[in-house]
Amino acid sequence: MKKNRRALLFLGLGIVLAGAAAWFNLSQLRGAPDANAATLESVAVVVARTSLPVSEPIRALQIRLVEWPKAVVPPGTFTSLDDAVGRVPRRSFHEGEPVLARGLFESGAGAGLSPLIGEEMRAVSVEVDEVIGIAGFVKPGTRVDVVATIKARGRAIDPYSKVILQDIRVLAIDQTLEEHESGPSETVNVVTLEVTPEDAEKVAFAAHQGRLQLALRNPTDKNVVATRSASAAALRGRVKKSGRPSGRRVEIIKGSKRESSYF
Repeated sequence: MKKNRRALLFLGLGIVLAGAAAWFNLSQLRGAPDANAATLESVAVVVARTSLPVSEPIRALQIRLVEWPKAVVPPGTFTSLDDAVGRVPRRSFHEGEPVLARGLFESGAGAGLSPLIGEEMRAVSVEVDEVIGIAGFVKPGTRVDVVATIKARGRAIDPYSKVILQDIRVLAIDQTLEEHESGPSETVNVVTLEVTPEDAEKVAFAAHQGRLQLALRNPTDKNVVATRSASAAALRGRVKKSGRPSGRRVEIIKGSKRESSYF
């Protein structure tokens, strides 16, 4: 009888201790911060509902708000649709991509080609055909050299070709301001280049005097190469009786050195 009472006593004590421990753990859990809740905390972020093209003002129907994990929100995001509407992208945004401030022009920038032109630079368009435009390989953003072929003017000047500009950025093809990721190449009619005011004069004069052609460059190649003009006589390996190549002579002064080029 005594053994039964002792067993019951220990059983009751164990139940009481277990209940106290459970109550203590529950109170601790209620008072502790919820780590999962902190991890899943989110904020509303403006993302592209459809693709956003370069240099066209953002319309309200092109963007939407989505919940984004607060811990991984990219810097420069917008939390209000009104803050993004009307801004002009400097690069394209894909569907579902957060709209970032660094990918937009400053507030008040106009649409079209103008915002893409760098400071102290100019945009000049040249007419080309599919062959001269390198058969569709020239895209907005690519770098090119400009080659001018000057026609003969009676006997006053022989026809010749000369690289007049090097490492020039293509701003637009026809009226397209961004490269298409897929689809067949199209015939190019007009290429718009970003040049200095002095280079704009060269392009305008050369286009009036002859024909312009584009030479595609490697985007990492920034070297400016000194070239000599090519003419019929030069291709045949012939020079004038004076012993110098045909064409006009230009003297280039580099510090104390003087060099002569003919084109």
